[in-house]
Amino acid sequence: MTQGTTGGLIVRYSVGITSAEAIPIIVLSYMLIGYALFLAVLYYAMYLHRLLTVGPPQNPKVPALVILIGPCGQFATAIQLLGTAASTRGHFASHDQGTFLTGTAASTLLTTSTLLALMVDGFAFLWITVAWYHVIEALVTRRLSFSLTWWSLIFPMGVFTTSLMNLSIAMNSPGFRGLSAALLIFLLIIYFFNLGFSIYRIVTGVAFGIPQQREEEKKQEQEEREKRKEDRQNGHRAGTMNGANV
Repeated sequence: MTQGTTGGLIVRYSVGITSAEAIPIIVLSYMLIGYALFLAVLYYAMYLHRLLTVGPPQNPKVPALVILIGPCGQFATAIQLLGTAASTRGHFASHDQGTFLTGTAASTLLTTSTLLALMVDGFAFLWITVAWYHVIEALVTRRLSFSLTWWSLIFPMGVFTTSLMNLSIAMNSPGFRGLSAALLIFLLIIYFFNLGFSIYRIVTGVAFGIPQQREEEKKQEQEEREKRKEDRQNGHRAGTMNGANV
């Protein structure tokens, strides 16, 4: 999907690109995002099954749930950029061959791309509610500490924001423009938050989250050992009391 987005940007903003050069890029980009969308649907089905049967991941990995938003946001961005590249630069109209590579088809393609982007962004909003519910719940209950997985919040929400920005242009929508601006500010806050804590971890020697993970594992092992020890002591006391009663 990222390659499809890149193809749309190349065709739309390249200076002096000809129809013979642009059309293969657009066609191949459409094929690539279709390939990626099918894999994403399979991934969503498998991960939804895991969430329903096993539950959310361990606390340090909860922010990684936001990655689920990425494929939808990137697909919506890519398909809008490709529709715009096919229509606004006139490559399909100048080629004018067949039933697809024509100016009329390009205009229809642009409208269809906006419709598909709206539908896919609606699906992305479903995963936003799922992912951020678990992240906020872990934060409120103080089960989530900083680690490198916090950086996984940036890219998925970023491509979702770019898809909304393109929708705001396509529909001249003040609502989508306001939402895009709010999400952009939110992304900047998360970015500087992650940057500050990452620098702090490096300076204090707890870099990249690996020592932190080991500390949590040691703490969990120690708690399990103490629990087993307490169980043995309780069993010993129970045996002593039974012997005394006899």
